[in-house]
Order: sequence, then structure tokens, then C-alpha cells
Amino acid sequence: MGLEELRALQERGWKLNQDASTSTAYRLWEDPDGREGGWEIIVQFTSGHGTRSSFTTFGCGLSEVGDSELAALQDAVREARRLMRDWDGLSPER
Repeated sequence: MGLEELRALQERGWKLNQDASTSTAYRLWEDPDGREGGWEIIVQFTSGHGTRSSFTTFGCGLSEVGDSELAALQDAVREARRLMRDWDGLSPER
């Protein structure tokens, strides 16, 4: 993944962190209607160990969400899969 693409992910809400041999990409979504629910996706790259991901819901999670919320989740999952396949752990700030 190039720096432009990583910057574009940051503009869409991804946080990218790098610490020694471990890099983390993190995306959080909180319910805009204030129902105290949401989700997070984490993609972690560790040099020599490959890439792993996790998906967590919190509060009411994904209950009673509309089409735009599901579209946001679908986009985030697509981006996470791209990070898992093509990200080398570098951050645009490095």
C-alpha cells in the first residue's frame, strides 16, 4: 500500500500507529443517534508473524441500524481486508 492510500484511509477514520516491529490500524464507529453502541476493527501487523484482525461490538452493537450504518461497516471491513493483504506496517508519518 502506498502512502497516498494510507492517508486516504486516515481521512476515512482509520488510525495508524507504529511501534517497533508492531503496527496497528484501528477504526471505530459510534452510533450517531447516541444509542451507546458501535463497533471497532483492529488490524495488527507484526514483523515476522503476519497480520491479524479483530472485530468487536460494544453497547447495543449493530442492533436497529440503518442502511448507511451497514454500508459504513461494509466499507470498513473491505478496507480492513485490504490492509491485511497489502499493508507492510508502515505509517504515512514515517
